[in-house]
Amino acid sequence: MFLKKQLVRKHGKTYTYYRIVSSYVDEQGRRRHRTEKYLGALSEEELIRIRGELQGRKAYRPAMPEVQAASSEITYLFQSLHRLNYAPRSPKEWNVTASDMVLLVREGSADIHTHAQKYSLQAGMAMYAPAGCGMYIMNNADRPLRMDRITFFPHTPHLPGNSSYPPGQSPLHQEGIIPLAAPGRLLGLADELAEAATSSGPHKSIRTTLAFYQWLAALVKLEPAALQQESGDWMESALPYIRDHYWEDLTRDQLAFLYGVSPEHFSRLFKRDTGCSFTDYVCRIRIRKAQELLQLHPHKMMNEIASLTGFHSEHYFSRKFKQMIGTAPSVYRSLPKSYAALSSYITPAMLKLGVKPNIGVLEPWMKEQLSEAKNMLIVDAPITDDPATLDKLTSAEPDLLLIEQYQKQEDLLREYGPVCVIPDADDDWRPPLLFLANAIGRNNEAFTWMNRFEQRLAEARQLLAPLIKRQETVTLFKIVSDKLYAYGNSTSMGGLLLYKELGLTPSPGVREQLTEAGLPNKEVPADALASYDADHIFLFDYRSIWYPDKPASLQSAAWQQLKAVRHGRVYTPNPDLYYGYDPLSLELQLEETLRLLTSP
Repeated sequence: MFLKKQLVRKHGKTYTYYRIVSSYVDEQGRRRHRTEKYLGALSEEELIRIRGELQGRKAYRPAMPEVQAASSEITYLFQSLHRLNYAPRSPKEWNVTASDMVLLVREGSADIHTHAQKYSLQAGMAMYAPAGCGMYIMNNADRPLRMDRITFFPHTPHLPGNSSYPPGQSPLHQEGIIPLAAPGRLLGLADELAEAATSSGPHKSIRTTLAFYQWLAALVKLEPAALQQESGDWMESALPYIRDHYWEDLTRDQLAFLYGVSPEHFSRLFKRDTGCSFTDYVCRIRIRKAQELLQLHPHKMMNEIASLTGFHSEHYFSRKFKQMIGTAPSVYRSLPKSYAALSSYITPAMLKLGVKPNIGVLEPWMKEQLSEAKNMLIVDAPITDDPATLDKLTSAEPDLLLIEQYQKQEDLLREYGPVCVIPDADDDWRPPLLFLANAIGRNNEAFTWMNRFEQRLAEARQLLAPLIKRQETVTLFKIVSDKLYAYGNSTSMGGLLLYKELGLTPSPGVREQLTEAGLPNKEVPADALASYDADHIFLFDYRSIWYPDKPASLQSAAWQQLKAVRHGRVYTPNPDLYYGYDPLSLELQLEETLRLLTSP
């Protein structure tokens, strides 16, 4: 495992975040990277310490940390066990776990989508999710789905009240499916844990704790670490280094010296792990980047593209390009292009601009709204390396794969074609749309749509003028799991449209705690509701069977005292419509907002 840093730009500032990454070889023999833990911003002292810990890992270690690790003195404390039942073909629901969690499937099958991965679970399988992990859960089968949801949290005895992992300490397991040696025993121990947790008597706490540790001991097992790959850690760093420095004068001898191995040893192991020589690998990356530049920068000269991609002459660049792609760069640039739109923002935006991608991602409600999407090849997000998704990508043969910035999947997807990354919206929906339009050659269509939408916004502001003049306030609330969140001037849940485009007045809490603080959302407990008091409340309900009851905030006396609640101005629109900021979502958000605020 090694540290990987990432530069993230937020609100005009650049931040450096770190994560712990490990490498593995997939079923096709390709080397992959996966994130073990997100660390966030680190001080120089923390960087030195964590690097030292990673370098000092032993060759034999537990597949998952022991229930109590002596080195960090971490133990785990049981929190709850819930039995979940999903009806056949139940719609997907969004949940965020506040604690470390294991889902244990008893009957049926579950499809679970987290931010970066998709998982398919059958009866007798288990999945681990760390605290803060958000996920969609779906039962796409014709039979019920029954699962146990067991939550717990880490505890460091020498830090009273601490319920998080110390810096550098990995969670109990990486996000994903946990291989089970004896699923029947684990299910039986979960039954005993449920019985103990619901029992009564003076020894309930002892019985529950004992049952939890017996269950956890069956989940946690010691096994030898995989034998170190002969290439060791240097290959984990060499491939990202090449991808980050492809335009430089890279040589085999230079990288071999950099990682302390002989050139011959470097070549032999590089070809074994990647399936090609060092020279071919570098050339392939350079040509892929050239394909992107040719499509996304139509006015760049060929000699400039050659220089930007590490080729010393335009002639050599053209020869290698034609050798790998089958056509000269100038001809390639002029050919019609096909697209893979790999997010639910990009696909409807392209359709609104008059371009139908060969393959796309659409939410179910979008398919009903977009007749243009009929017969289009659809994949589920997030895009991962599962065979079904990759087979669809291969069959679509796109000339350009379009993804959003947050997806961070360029390395995976560049094996299937050139990649264009659409920037995040931040506080304005226009730049990403124009960037996308430029990438697919639809600038005129984008300006036409924007002008039409701006006109509709002006008409809407006229209709809402009395409300705006009276400075009637608006608060956007969202229910997720068992918590209530307020949303500010963000791309999610309609904040950009209501506050910025329509000019509606946010409540004091939204203005002070979110807009002025630069935060997209914030949890609102019952004792803080008064500062979010507003004349109108939009309540987006994402409740699930994890927490079927209303959050405590909505059951409080403070909620009942809010002006919008007392005057019947709490609106509960379809949250799916307000989630995004693509042209389709913006159109529907505007019409629904007008309907709600102007209805008698």
